[in-house]
Amino acid sequence: MLTPHKGIEVSSGFGFSQINRDIAFKLAAVASEEPTEPDDGDASLDDAARGEREYVRERLREELKREPIDSELDEWLRQHTEGY
Repeated sequence: MLTPHKGIEVSSGFGFSQINRDIAFKLAAVASEEPTEPDDGDASLDDAARGEREYVRERLREELKREPIDSELDEWLRQHTEGY
């Protein structure tokens, strides 16, 4: 079972949807992997962003039954992160 990384807050309070918890757990898994290069701070943020986009891409691929385009990924992320 995955647990949230200490830098990622996971809440079950009002307004926090299941998908955002799923993303937090996926990001925690990416963040907890052993780095292959020296950690310069930006690399870990890049890895987290890349992991989040890949997770969303997989989720939309299943939902749409086709490969999503970048604008669909951007719109999905905007809708699910707006207000946080």
